[in-house]
Amino acid sequence: MTSVKLDLTNATTAQPELRQATAWALPFVEAVLPLLAAAPAALARAQEAVAVARQYAQGAPRGQALRAAAMAVFKQGKTVPPAAKFVTKAACALDAMAYTHMDLAAGAPGALQAQHLLGPIVYSAYALELATGDPTQAEQLLDQAVAAAPPVVAVLVGHFAPQPDPPNRVGQLMAMLDRALRADQK
Repeated sequence: MTSVKLDLTNATTAQPELRQATAWALPFVEAVLPLLAAAPAALARAQEAVAVARQYAQGAPRGQALRAAAMAVFKQGKTVPPAAKFVTKAACALDAMAYTHMDLAAGAPGALQAQHLLGPIVYSAYALELATGDPTQAEQLLDQAVAAAPPVVAVLVGHFAPQPDPPNRVGQLMAMLDRALRADQK
């Protein structure tokens, strides 16, 4: 049960919480970086994105370094096989966490903003699933992420509209992680 109360009126006041969420997601993205071994340029960009996210999590300002690293790794994702593509998406999403719009909490916009928080974990999980061909690998990673989540992550996710249950696997993983974090908040 979580009893954390936060001022989530906008992204500026929520920076300490977004830094904690970024720190939470970092090891899960780092764990799938080896899936980029066959794509050295993508690996280098993903490692740079992770390094910039780590700096942000440790107090560096939200700014151009995050945006540039996110765009660079995003571009690399267009040139790699599917599992590697989702590793690049995870690294890009990690940098995007700092830009979560806390003021867009309700309805479809809120669910999309929650994906800033869920994306690094979900894309890492799906990359692992694609690389191994084993859906249980993705689900185990989600379970590990929920177990490792500090209370503030559940509060942040609970601030937004819940994820819908779409028919695609990434959407299903988003909804699974969303529900598990919300259950952890109760």
